[in-house]
Amino acid sequence: PNPGFLFQLHLFEALGKKVDKSNSLYKQYNLQIIAKQVEETGYRELPEGMLKDRAEDQKMDLNQKNYKCRKCRHKLFNSENCLEHIPGSGEDFLSWNDKLLTEENKTLSTSKCTSYFIEPLPWMASLLVGTVEGKLCCPKCSGRIGSFNWAGEQCSCGRWVTPAFQLHKSRIDES
Repeated sequence: PNPGFLFQLHLFEALGKKVDKSNSLYKQYNLQIIAKQVEETGYRELPEGMLKDRAEDQKMDLNQKNYKCRKCRHKLFNSENCLEHIPGSGEDFLSWNDKLLTEENKTLSTSKCTSYFIEPLPWMASLLVGTVEGKLCCPKCSGRIGSFNWAGEQCSCGRWVTPAFQLHKSRIDES
């Protein structure tokens, strides 16, 4: 079997042998596929439906943590949009030994990381087209809150996240 198929089998096993679209591993895998599609278009267009599927997630949800711009308090995303990762070094995404997000690893990730890595959201659409990387600004006050890079960025914990939609914790309030 080819490596892509084996990768999918490992992912399926890690997901408990069911497709869980809310699982961080699934989201990261899906984002890597989207990043390849965007790269194939020369970064000129986003795949159809990429942002539409997440529009429902953006409604205020009392069961989720909501994250707002520290400067103007505009809601940017919720905990459903966060992509958790295990602290590490280099591009360890293909290493399945440390893929499983245990509670201990989640705690390590949140304590070492100075940024949130999230899924691309509808308010980012105009910023993502036509470029490989750039700044992410609050849609309300235009304050700089982070950056994106379709080729990936390294987290402060050492983990390489590809693609990266990184928001700085110092510019975000959690409620």
